[in-house]
Amino acid sequence: MGINILSLALPLALLQVYDRIVPSQSFGSAIVIFAGTGFALIGAGFLRYVRSTAFARTAAISGHAKSLDTTRSLIGFRRERVDKRRVLNALAQSRDIDVGQGKVAYFDAPFAVVFLILVWYLGGRIVLAPLVLVAVVSVYLAIRVGTYRQRVADLAVAKANVEDAISESVAYAHQAATLDSVGPSFFDLLNLKRIEANASQKLDRFNAALMDIQQSAGLAITVAIVGVGAFSVLNGDLTTGGLAACTLLGSRGANQLLGAVMASFRHQAVKVAASEAKSTVSYTPSGNVQDIAKGYLVINPDAGTSEVDRFKTLVNDGGGQHIHHVPRNPNLMYGTILQNISSFEVENENDALRISALIGLDRLVAELPDGYQTAIGEGPSSPLSQGASKLVALTHALSSKEDVLALEDPSFSLDNAAVEGLVSVLLAQKDARAIVVLSADKRLQTLDKAETTEAQDE
Repeated sequence: MGINILSLALPLALLQVYDRIVPSQSFGSAIVIFAGTGFALIGAGFLRYVRSTAFARTAAISGHAKSLDTTRSLIGFRRERVDKRRVLNALAQSRDIDVGQGKVAYFDAPFAVVFLILVWYLGGRIVLAPLVLVAVVSVYLAIRVGTYRQRVADLAVAKANVEDAISESVAYAHQAATLDSVGPSFFDLLNLKRIEANASQKLDRFNAALMDIQQSAGLAITVAIVGVGAFSVLNGDLTTGGLAACTLLGSRGANQLLGAVMASFRHQAVKVAASEAKSTVSYTPSGNVQDIAKGYLVINPDAGTSEVDRFKTLVNDGGGQHIHHVPRNPNLMYGTILQNISSFEVENENDALRISALIGLDRLVAELPDGYQTAIGEGPSSPLSQGASKLVALTHALSSKEDVLALEDPSFSLDNAAVEGLVSVLLAQKDARAIVVLSADKRLQTLDKAETTEAQDE
């Protein structure tokens, strides 16, 4: 409010200068008025700085909370990774638009009405010039809003597809090499990158057009006010000072009103993110895949790409069941080893420590100075080897409560003792939930037969 009130100083000063001070040649009054106007502008600048700082902090807190809520929802619901990435990409785009400065236009909109009322009071029909131009721009944007929403959604989908293709290429690189499909995989990735670039170009072009429209409309508003006001001055209905004041007040009020319209238009990106998140977290299975029965299922990747696709289908659509997927090279969360294996929940620590002892993770942890309190994360600075990181991820999965465990090459980078421990835990859990394993390791493929032989021996 203070910023807009102080902004009235300049047009009111011009009104006094042109209509009173210049005709009377009162230098003392001119000095007083311009000094007061200068202090008012300095005060307005300081208040703008305070406002931008406050809005930036509010936007950061709101964006952080929004990201956490969305991430928690995505973790708890099963969807293909590309769907989850689409939500996060749309959310990131909305965060770029929904920054603190983007909300300033909404706060200034009521004062824009006040400025236009003052223009009507001083110049009468002059106020129609900016109102007509704002109305024309608003109608055009209302017609184009559907296209803008589609551009934002297309870019989010394109980015998600590229990121998913990259992660798939890394995760299944060892299988792709044996199946002679490296070339086609990179060709598909290149095609997805072209689609992403095309979608990005379309959205950037649209945003550039919006900026041009706003700048051109602002210039046209000023010209229209001066043009209409000039006729009023020539007819004797308005003074020169009144025209100067109307020009400043009308331009500021109309541009603030136009800014609110533009901000509302760009806010469609936030609505796209909200609709993407809502559709993802409220997802229900297609019904194409029935509930995975409790037991142990091994899928051999050496049998061909169809078997790998079968594993992906089971992971992405488990018929409504919660699935814990452990990829071949799992990523760990930033935190301690204990936090990673217990899902950052204190009540899960006992079960996690028990599983850790069974599969041999405790032996590796005992060699670390800080034990289970060792801080870990991604990157070359991690204190854990590839095998230890794999054991952390497997311990987390085996101590979880999900209906289905999807283990992708779980014996990769593990020594014989760790594999034996893993086999014993899988045998113990196979009757409690569904365990789907993608592996060519014979020690894991013959798990059921080994159990049957042991039972007959007894």
